[in-house]
Amino acid sequence: MHDDLGAGLTRLAWLTEQQSHDSAESRGPVRSAPELARDLLRSLDETVWVVNPAKDRLESVIIYLGSWVREFFAGTSVEVVLNLPPTVPERPIPAEWRHHLLLVVRESCRNVLRHAHARQAEFSLRVPSDGPLELSLQDHGCGFALETDSSSPGLGGNGLASLRRRALELNGTLEVRTTLGQGTRVTLTVPLPPASEVR
Repeated sequence: MHDDLGAGLTRLAWLTEQQSHDSAESRGPVRSAPELARDLLRSLDETVWVVNPAKDRLESVIIYLGSWVREFFAGTSVEVVLNLPPTVPERPIPAEWRHHLLLVVRESCRNVLRHAHARQAEFSLRVPSDGPLELSLQDHGCGFALETDSSSPGLGGNGLASLRRRALELNGTLEVRTTLGQGTRVTLTVPLPPASEVR
């Protein structure tokens, strides 16, 4: 996240500088400066949330992720439906665990927006009292050929590999179900960390 902020601030400074040049070449990229600024603010908010010890409860994690997903899709062509549990077990959650979980959600949402051509997506979280956390993002978009799309920059390629790495960091499993023309469902199942891991 620190790298994201550094690179983003450098880019934002460059875009702002171009605004002082009255030329056709500079006017185009300047339009992306507000969007980049919003992305930087979101990254800063994510960083503060991850390191804030006051947010180390499972309930806080679920509230934050639901809010993050809703805000991410706000103003886009994708209508998002949230399915969050009304109550959750009282459990402490370590910062590193929250970090990996947020990155899974962030990359999954970005894939929907960039590749799915979907009008609607459903974000669901389930936390049984005696079982693992299950997180899923279902879009109703174009889908893709999972077994043949290994070169894709989205879920078929590096995106899927990154999600699987995050799942391993959480000692969990990642399942991707996709059908051409019907959409994609990404499901992450992870055991809740023991309280002894929270420092």
